[in-house]
Amino acid sequence: APYIQTAEEDKALVVPLKQANDLPSFLQALSDVKFPRMVTLKKGTFDEDVKKELMDVRRDYKKIISDMQEKLSPNALSELLSVFQEIRPRAQKLVSLTKEFSLALQENKKEKNILDFSDIEHYALEVLVDEEGQPKPIALEFQEQFQEIMIDEYQDSNEVQELLLSSISGEKRGHFNYFMVGDVKQSIYRFRQARPEIFVGKYKSYDRDLSKDHVRIDLTRNFRSRKNVLDFTNDIFDRIMAEDMGGVNYDGPARLNLGANNYPEVNDSFFKPEVLMGSKEQYPIREYDITSSQEFEANIIADRIVSLIREGHVTDKESGKLRSIRPGDIVILLRSIDTLADKITEALSQKNIPSH
Repeated sequence: APYIQTAEEDKALVVPLKQANDLPSFLQALSDVKFPRMVTLKKGTFDEDVKKELMDVRRDYKKIISDMQEKLSPNALSELLSVFQEIRPRAQKLVSLTKEFSLALQENKKEKNILDFSDIEHYALEVLVDEEGQPKPIALEFQEQFQEIMIDEYQDSNEVQELLLSSISGEKRGHFNYFMVGDVKQSIYRFRQARPEIFVGKYKSYDRDLSKDHVRIDLTRNFRSRKNVLDFTNDIFDRIMAEDMGGVNYDGPARLNLGANNYPEVNDSFFKPEVLMGSKEQYPIREYDITSSQEFEANIIADRIVSLIREGHVTDKESGKLRSIRPGDIVILLRSIDTLADKITEALSQKNIPSH
C-alpha cells in the first residue's frame, strides 16, 4: 500500500502540467515538480517484484521530467524571448520585403502575360475554395460533374493540390470517387513542397476491407524485374528503411515481391546484380590517359558495357525469348548529368559504342 501511495503522489505531480493553458504556467508547473522519496519497508512486508517494477517505471518517469526541467527552465524561456525580441525587427522587415517582392513579381508577370505552375495552382484555388477552405459554388458543380477523380504519384502531392482535388470530389457528400495511386518510397519532391505525410496518413487510416468507404489496396507484386534484382534491392532496404527514415516500414506489403513469370529460365549467375570495383592496377590510368576519378569511373563503365554486348543476353519484349544485348538495351542512370555524362559518352565513343 505505501508504494501504491507513492505512485499516486507521483501521478498527482503532473496534474498541474496537464491543466496549464499557456507556456509560462506550464513552465512554472514543471519547475515545481519535486518527487518524494519512496517509503522504506522491512523485507518480507511487500512484494519484491511489484517494488522492482514500480522503481523501474518511476526511474524512467523521473528522467523524462528531469530532462524537461533542464531544457525548459523559466530562465531558458526568458533567454528565448530575449532572442525573439532582438530578431523581431529584422523578421518583420524580411516579411515586409517578401510581400513587396511577391506583389512586384505578380505585376511583372501580368505585364508580360506569364504564369508559372505555382500561379496556376493558387489561381485555381481562389476559384474553387473560399478563405475558410470550403468549396465555392463552382466546386460544388464540379462535384456533380466528375464521376471519378484519379491521381497518380500521390506521394508527391502538396497541400494546395490536396485541397484543390478534395474540393471537387464528392467525398463530403458520400460519393467516394477519390482514387489515388502512389508509393511513399518513391517520394522525391520534398524540395517542391511535396507532403508525403498526406499519403502516409491515408495509407495508415484506410481499411483493406473492400466494403468500407475508404479502402486501401496494396499492390505488392513487381512485374518489371527478375527475382535477382528484387532480392538485391530488398536486401539493401530491409536494412536501411524504416518508418522514421522513408515514411514506411520495409515489411511484407512494402517489399518488392516477385510477380513476373515471363522471363526464360537461364543461368541466374549472369543476371545477378553486381558492384563494379576498379583499381589502378586493374585499369592502369596511363592506358586511358585518364586525368580524373570521373574519367576513371567512366572507363570502368564503358568496359563493362563492351563485355555485356559481347557476351550478354536479354529477354526480347516482342518475342519473349532471349537474344544478344544491343547498345539500345542499356541505360546508365546518373544522379546528375552535369557530373559524368560527358565523360561516359566520350569513353563509349572511344570504344565505338553509340550513346545519346
